[in-house]
Amino acid sequence: PSFENWTANMPQGWSTLGFMGFNLCTMEQSTDAHTGDYSVKIAPKMLDATIAAMMQIEPIAFPGFLTNGNFNIEVLMQFMQNAGSEITEEDYMYMLTNLITGGLQIEENNQPTSVSGYYKFNWYNYDYDYFEIMAVLFGTVEGQRTVVGMGLADGYPGAKTEGFQSFEMPIHYLSEQPANEIVLITIVAGDEFQTTDFPELYLDDMMINYSSSLEDVEKTNLISVYPNPTSGKVRINCENNSHIQIVNPLGQVVKEINNYTSNSLIEIEQKGIYFVRVNGEKATKLVVK
Repeated sequence: PSFENWTANMPQGWSTLGFMGFNLCTMEQSTDAHTGDYSVKIAPKMLDATIAAMMQIEPIAFPGFLTNGNFNIEVLMQFMQNAGSEITEEDYMYMLTNLITGGLQIEENNQPTSVSGYYKFNWYNYDYDYFEIMAVLFGTVEGQRTVVGMGLADGYPGAKTEGFQSFEMPIHYLSEQPANEIVLITIVAGDEFQTTDFPELYLDDMMINYSSSLEDVEKTNLISVYPNPTSGKVRINCENNSHIQIVNPLGQVVKEINNYTSNSLIEIEQKGIYFVRVNGEKATKLVVK
């Protein structure tokens, strides 16, 4: 949790994006720490042209990535190769379920309620730079590994910090099924065609907070916006007949939908950063590239 112990240039218990023994992004030990001697630094990195050709994708700036599970590069390659087509909710959930395995095992009577820690974020490009810290909880439903809960904390240039800042990310459960595994994922992204000056995220003192009783864990429907970033077509997983507002950074409502049907298609013509409000609740950041 405090990134003090490293083996072969990797923090113990964590992994990053890799292909044929090469790290696809920046993941480094840093002496700029909240406590102790070290934190972990995560940042995008320009993909080598030879490796891009082997992966059958264009050379781009690969996002910074850190997880406590085992990463499946083949699932990511398949997802990226299909990214130009419309991505359904089933595609997204399949990717989540199969991309990372082997997270931290948890007990039925000791369910996570939140993830907390400390971060420092340096950015360069207001239009593109952001980070996400995600917790995905898996359980066994009808014999299948299934997402049963999620949590999300995100930041954008407005979240730039001079020093380390604390965060706490609540876990939202999607069903009454208890979780038996938690996977933590951190993504740091910028303009995929940028070659220098990438955003940097530093993490330290991560902690998973638990409840000893399932009755104490709030079971709520998770509101999610996907795909995000998007080329202009987006869907929102929420209650049917919700009131949707899509707002630009100036606070102007660029699209408003009453009685929205969950997961139906919304099109946004202009590129930029937006914020999605569902029934007036806290906004979710949306990037249209």
